[in-house]
Amino acid sequence: MDESTIQECDQLLLSNKIQFKFVSVYMVELCGLDSSVGAPFCRYSPHRTFYITLKNEIIEGPSLTFNELILFDKITNIKTINQFNNLYNKLYSVIKAKTLGRNEDNYLKNKLNILKSNIIGKLNEQQKKEFLLKFENLYEMSTKGFHSFTFEKGKK
Repeated sequence: MDESTIQECDQLLLSNKIQFKFVSVYMVELCGLDSSVGAPFCRYSPHRTFYITLKNEIIEGPSLTFNELILFDKITNIKTINQFNNLYNKLYSVIKAKTLGRNEDNYLKNKLNILKSNIIGKLNEQQKKEFLLKFENLYEMSTKGFHSFTFEKGKK
């Protein structure tokens, strides 16, 4: 699936207001592995992704819970470094899912800039360095998208 197809699918889902209660994506090794094939269907819905190998191993891929999706809408409510640090892994997961197979996302960039301005002025130099390292990981996905992920063997 190329990026124009992903964008077209995203647009069709959005323009027709199609949402799913839950999405399961199964990628079969025999069919090739394009990690973005389920992205348009998972972007706004809780989901699980699985990769099935030729040896019938099931390897767990990205997943997103309903609570993580809600977190995305509330990014700008994060006001302290402790909140940010406690939510960072979930933020990373939800932003990765939202940007998989996409390029720049201006809406997300704006939300992240608000988050940064909520926190940065309250930090000492060491905290700023640590915050900016994590923040840049998130912000980079908003400017370049996320274009692949690795399945972790051994997870089911």
